[in-house]
Amino acid sequence: MLSYKRYTVFAIVFVMVLFLLQTNVFAQKKCIFFSTQAPEEDRDKPLVTKLSETYTVEVYSIDDLGGWVDSTLLHEYDFAFVSESIASARGGGLKGGPIPVFNMELWGSKWDIMGWVPYNWNPDYYGTTGDTENKVMIMDGSHPLAAGFFTGAEVEIVTPIAGSGALTYSVPQIEIIQIGVLSADPNKTIVFGVEAGTVLYNDVNTIDGSLVSENRIACVGVMAGLNGNITDDGWKLIHAGIDWITEGGASAVESESNLTPSEFRLEQNYPNPFNPSTSIRFTLKEAGNVTLKVFDLLGNEVATLIDGDYKSIGSHTVNFDAHNLTSGVYFYKLESGNFSAIKKMSLVK
Repeated sequence: MLSYKRYTVFAIVFVMVLFLLQTNVFAQKKCIFFSTQAPEEDRDKPLVTKLSETYTVEVYSIDDLGGWVDSTLLHEYDFAFVSESIASARGGGLKGGPIPVFNMELWGSKWDIMGWVPYNWNPDYYGTTGDTENKVMIMDGSHPLAAGFFTGAEVEIVTPIAGSGALTYSVPQIEIIQIGVLSADPNKTIVFGVEAGTVLYNDVNTIDGSLVSENRIACVGVMAGLNGNITDDGWKLIHAGIDWITEGGASAVESESNLTPSEFRLEQNYPNPFNPSTSIRFTLKEAGNVTLKVFDLLGNEVATLIDGDYKSIGSHTVNFDAHNLTSGVYFYKLESGNFSAIKKMSLVK
């Protein structure tokens, strides 16, 4: 009788294992890895090797794909990983996030690649940091993208190499989840997320609601030449980003955006004083029409940052670029339903 029961238990366990395998419970997430370089390029190897410990990775160079990222190919994969900035004429298939995307070099912020900044000839919205500028300050330790690092923590993402830019930065002109800014210059964002449903700059360089991101996108701005120098802390941020865009794994901290907020809230802009841009964060208790406007000391409206419906509750961050304004004190006002709040900020040029 004991032997019969033992075999029965073994049989049940065997059937359960087969079921789990057939339903892909044990399957690794499948990643398509893009670079403008050939797959055997040395600077990609550290990334591919590390990612392959956790994910199934298939590497493509742009030349493998006939010089163009075709969005129809992407849907075979759980997420895309872009190690190096793709030229404007080649990367359009990633725009709008047809699948979740993890992005490294942040030159891809361009309006015609990822759609986060407007068309311009000046590197005002993206660029490379100095060779010793390898640390970021965490702005929102409550979010899963922060990988458990607390607000205000200074994190070394890469070990720098003399004479080589360490990180890449962006100054997005869309709504982002700002996680880490360059410690040496808080106006430059290094680690951030773009939530699904975010309005982007479209193919005619307009942000008018006609193009929104279909999936989440996460970014950690590391120069491709330093892929082999990413620190353990840098990899924590990368893995947190992949978990977030694919909604996989338990986070070290619980996101405020995953909780039901108990109140509306408008926070102090950061940095403050600022020059020429700053970030404004606010929390919505419920969906509805939202306006966020900036006024001078005389009460004149100088900028409208938001005027429209928000369907997602929780925390949101907006960037305010004041390069066309003079130094002085300004006020920003948030209104949503019966809620209204005003805070003061200082522009110092």
